[in-house]
Amino acid sequence: MRRLVDALTGIKPVWALACVLSLYPGLVQAMYLDRSIVDFLPGESPRQDVRVINDSDETLYVQVEVLEVSNPGTEQEQRNPVTDPDRISLLVTPNKLVVAPNSSKIVRMVNLDEQLTAEKVYRVNFTPILPPLQQEAGSKVRLVVAYQVLVLISPQEPRYNLVSDRKGDTLTLTNTGNSYVMITEGKQCPTDPASDNMASGEDDGCHDLSARRLYPGNTYRVILPYDKPLELSLQSVAGNEKRMIP
Repeated sequence: MRRLVDALTGIKPVWALACVLSLYPGLVQAMYLDRSIVDFLPGESPRQDVRVINDSDETLYVQVEVLEVSNPGTEQEQRNPVTDPDRISLLVTPNKLVVAPNSSKIVRMVNLDEQLTAEKVYRVNFTPILPPLQQEAGSKVRLVVAYQVLVLISPQEPRYNLVSDRKGDTLTLTNTGNSYVMITEGKQCPTDPASDNMASGEDDGCHDLSARRLYPGNTYRVILPYDKPLELSLQSVAGNEKRMIP
């Protein structure tokens, strides 16, 4: 199926960094995390853990860095390293850890402000730190994979409000609430979903809308190929739902 054309960039994914230190394959350190998103919800525990897994035969040294995100999901988004932990509402500890071979350790995250009126967004970098290369004959490559975890702290009374404005073939979706809404799927078809072609599994000509997380104040603009309704699958703090845009 063809993708709907959107006027904004897509969600920035969890990133991976490959550091090539020389030109011959040699050593690879394997680090994994058990989750990529931490969501602090009202009425639930203010403490959550991320497990750092060392799937190699060497000791793993990890640096943990917190980034405060301003204007998330916009072209003006900034991710600023936190130099004064007392200034923010998120505690992440420890900021350095040593993980033995084939084992794991926990990094704890604590929400220090459960009375927020607006959603707070952070990102946390987990970066392996490698010891210096030994002076040996031949070249080597050491690959380092670093991960970034998205941390969402919900306000005390989270709510999203997805406002749609359709003019011609252009649809504009805006979240005017105080908490995110995730468009997990969108579909627009040239025929009724109950038609014989769609029921038989034939090529229905439908167009898929790319997934997008809309933070408070975010706008998502798409060009619709058909003069037909658009069905959205939404996910928020409140759960999952379907919505039809006429």
